[in-house]
Amino acid sequence: INTSLAQSVSVDIYDVLGQKIMSGDHELTPGANKLDYDFSQLAAGTYTAVITSANQTYTKKVVVNK
Repeated sequence: INTSLAQSVSVDIYDVLGQKIMSGDHELTPGANKLDYDFSQLAAGTYTAVITSANQTYTKKVVVNK
């Protein structure tokens, strides 16, 4: 995640049924930030990551292949 500001974000991972299966809070620093999640216990499929900061929300598709 690239940002020009230090900020807090929350990340929620949802399955195809819309159920929240993972979540986490992170502190970002200005510049490029890498957030690591362990998806090894998830079944193969498509998930949605929702990243929320104080003023914006982003969604990203996550595909798990096994």
